[in-house]
This record gives sequence, structure tokens and C-alpha cells, in this order.
Amino acid sequence: MKALFKSYGIGIVIGLMLSIIFSYIFGEGHYFPQSPVSTMGKLYYAHLNEPSIMLLSTLLWGLIGVLFHIGGYLFEGTEWPLWKITTVHFILMLGGLCPLGILAGWFPLKLIAILSFIVMYIIVYIIIWLINFHQNKKHIEEINRSLLERNQ
Repeated sequence: MKALFKSYGIGIVIGLMLSIIFSYIFGEGHYFPQSPVSTMGKLYYAHLNEPSIMLLSTLLWGLIGVLFHIGGYLFEGTEWPLWKITTVHFILMLGGLCPLGILAGWFPLKLIAILSFIVMYIIVYIIIWLINFHQNKKHIEEINRSLLERNQ
């Protein structure tokens, strides 16, 4: 449970940092925890006050942090083959990030924007997966090498 709270906090910190960066770049001197031009941003700014939008944003950022934490458990201590873990992780993360991303105002609620998000998600997922795969492969080779040296 402590790890979930930590992940929630990390999600908030990362979301806050990104919102400050994007506000600095696109906010024309104003801070926006959510993009005011996104579908949800327009809805939030039309019906909620700024503290409520900030509270909602921190809640969503925290949930994204928890989603990443839960997704990481799939790769720990399972007997599933790598293809099955990767498939379930991919679906879990996409299924969680897409609605959270829409609610967080990352992109408008339009088919082309959702499809663009999915394409970007797939590209980033493949890149990260390949980097992790090669790092883990190298680590396993080092362990095997040290075990061979120990047994000789």
C-alpha cells in the first residue's frame, strides 16, 4: 500500500512539472494544469473554478502514477512467457492511459486525436520495450558469465 501512495505522489510530481513546462511554453504567462483548448479542458474551465481544476488534475496525475506502478507488477515474479506479459501490459497501459489522457486534457475527444495518441503510444511502447529487453538481456548475460566463472 505504501508503494501505491509513493507512485501516486510521483505521478502528481511528474504531472505538475509537465503542466508547468507546457504552461510556460504555451500559457502566454498563465498557468494551466490542463490544456484549456482540449475537449475536457474546455469543459472544466467552463464549469469549474481553478482550485477544482487543479484538484482534479492532481487526482488524474496520481492515478496515472498508480497505473504505471500496477503495470510494473506484471513483469515481476510471474511464470507467464514474455509475449503474454507484454501483451497484457500493453493492453492494460493503453486501456488506462487513453481515458486518463482524455480526462487529463492531453488531447481532444476526436477520433483522429485518439488514433494519433494510439500510434504514438505504440511507437513509444516499442522503443521502451526494446531498450528494456536489451538491458535485461545484457544483465542476464553478465549473470550467466559470472556463474560460469564461479563454477570453473
